[in-house]
Amino acid sequence: MKLPILDHLKALATYQPGRPIEEVARELNIPVNDVIKLASNENPLGPSPKAIKAMQDAVPSVHLYPDGNVFYLKNKMANHLDISPESLVFWKWFQ
Repeated sequence: MKLPILDHLKALATYQPGRPIEEVARELNIPVNDVIKLASNENPLGPSPKAIKAMQDAVPSVHLYPDGNVFYLKNKMANHLDISPESLVFWKWFQ
């Protein structure tokens, strides 16, 4: 199914990603480790230890389908909004 796209969205400029660190290092003739990118939403400090731990914890189950009913998210949001979990519907739009 092809969805219509609004004209003002069609007119948006295409995202231009930042250049890879390796490319910048070659161009400037400097070691890759001397390049610190502060663009492209990249963090020169690397991922936080909490993010690394979360990824490591997830590795054993990445081959399984996630909970399509988002049980924990739904219950946490319902509690925050002071409504019943049955009042919430989560929907993923697939293109």
